[in-house]
Amino acid sequence: MLAALHPLLLWGLAAVAVPILIHLLLRTRPKPRPWGAMRWLQLAAQAASRRWRLTNLLLLILRCLAVALLALGVARLSIPGLGGGDHLVVAVDTTVGMGPRRDDPGSLAAAIDPLSRWLAEAPWGAVTVITAGPEPREVVRRVSPAAAADAVRAIEAGPLPGGFDDGRAGGWAAADGAQVLLVGDFQQDDGGRLTAALAGARGVARWSVARPAGNAWMSGVASVGDLLPGRGGEIHLTVGGEAGGAALAVDGGPFLALPAAPAGGRLTVAVPPLAAGPHRLRIRIEDDGLLADDLIDLPLVVRGPVPALVVRSGRDWLAAALAADAQLVATTVIGPADLSAQPLPEGGIVALRAGTADGARLARWVAEGGILWATPEILRRDPDLRRLVPATAGRAVGGALAVADADLAPSFATAPLADLELLPPGGEALLTAGTAAAVAAYPVGNGHLVLEVPELGADAGFTSRGAVSAWALRAARRLAAAADLPRQLVAGAAATAAMTLHRDGRTVRVAAGEPLRIEAGTWEWELGNRRVPALVLPDPAEGRLDRPVPAGAATDPARALPHRPGADLGWWCLVAAFAVLIAEGLLAAWAGRRYAG
Repeated sequence: MLAALHPLLLWGLAAVAVPILIHLLLRTRPKPRPWGAMRWLQLAAQAASRRWRLTNLLLLILRCLAVALLALGVARLSIPGLGGGDHLVVAVDTTVGMGPRRDDPGSLAAAIDPLSRWLAEAPWGAVTVITAGPEPREVVRRVSPAAAADAVRAIEAGPLPGGFDDGRAGGWAAADGAQVLLVGDFQQDDGGRLTAALAGARGVARWSVARPAGNAWMSGVASVGDLLPGRGGEIHLTVGGEAGGAALAVDGGPFLALPAAPAGGRLTVAVPPLAAGPHRLRIRIEDDGLLADDLIDLPLVVRGPVPALVVRSGRDWLAAALAADAQLVATTVIGPADLSAQPLPEGGIVALRAGTADGARLARWVAEGGILWATPEILRRDPDLRRLVPATAGRAVGGALAVADADLAPSFATAPLADLELLPPGGEALLTAGTAAAVAAYPVGNGHLVLEVPELGADAGFTSRGAVSAWALRAARRLAAAADLPRQLVAGAAATAAMTLHRDGRTVRVAAGEPLRIEAGTWEWELGNRRVPALVLPDPAEGRLDRPVPAGAATDPARALPHRPGADLGWWCLVAAFAVLIAEGLLAAWAGRRYAG
């Protein structure tokens, strides 16, 4: 069966009809003129005419053959089984999804032996091996099949997420004019975009080495409770897939099984009592799938008393609430005139209950990780703080107060708050009145701005409740702890902004909109003049191991490339066409001289 690199160009064979039509249209039919004296020459003329027609037919055949050879040359003719294939490119997926599993070395390791044995006997003249993924890399270029087989045996799966379609545009120049074989599990993508991009290749075949299996992966940190020194706490994680259990290690210690296996996509981790200061938790889920997405390395800080600075000019409910428990919040109360001489608490809280002229310093402090709690009215008096508060208009109806803490919720439900100022949208509601937020937290740089409606402090039904202190202390500590938690990113996801990440002496710069082609784990994220911890979560697409083999992909190389490849006959066709044109020209010149008379 004929094959061609550019099969659509085989329509050029239709041009063979052109010289035939020209031959038929230009035929001359002389009128017979009987002449008795010439009848003795009739037999000789008929013989000459037969030779002329034979010459014309031969010229027609040569012209048609030249056109056909030109069309086949442009289409790059090849005949399977005739001659050896010139060049084979084997692209092997080495992304993290091909790596080790709980009970076996993984899909790539299982495919190496059959791939190398098949390559050692491959009928191609030269073989190039490329490791596909985010950064395609040539392992060997145009070597013998035996050398390519040796190179394949040294390939291992890497830590980066991705697939065939996630690779950069470069790295595929070797595929021009070559037969390409994609070897992977095709769980992240089917290689369709890459196949379309390799327009210069002779063909692209796919060999699927997928082995479906169940898999679970860490998909995020849902919440971290208020971890107090010497007391236990809880961390809530989200888990994708089905996990059979989990284990926890603290500060480099051994893994200990957790009391309960994760269920419903949520894992509750009971944290043992820890001393004040930084700690590192390693949480591992148990499954039969990939090892690379089973572990999360979470840095956290167990805080002692959170420092708080209250700026007030009179009695205030928030000042009293924050001073209610010195073991949770260490509160200092000053007047507005003393603020400029007072150092701002690092990683702590400033409760601004009166106007100030020190707004520029406060704004910088919040962006660097502080928590500023105030009413919109107070902030709008200062030009540097006014820009932190989005403009709002209107009032809310209000209603019964509600908080997220289940044990405190009944104490707030009986205290309605009506007709209150609307807070800007986009914040996390810490206290609600009906459907409106009465207190909400807004991220500002690395810190938070907590806005409180003015009506709250004037409502005696709210300020007189004993649960208010417990709620305010918890809210303050949760916000302070959030500043110490690592930012969460997802490997393989598009970056929302340009970012620079650091890990183990390496620096990775990612442009906005570009996928995060980095391994999961704890990194340092460069934000302004600070580096904050960043927890890079596993790519959820890599965690899928149950997708079926894509249509058109084979499960062994013999079916992916069932025929012995033929040599590329395109240039030989063009040379033959040139030779035929020369022969046609010589024959036409001879016929012109021979029959001109």
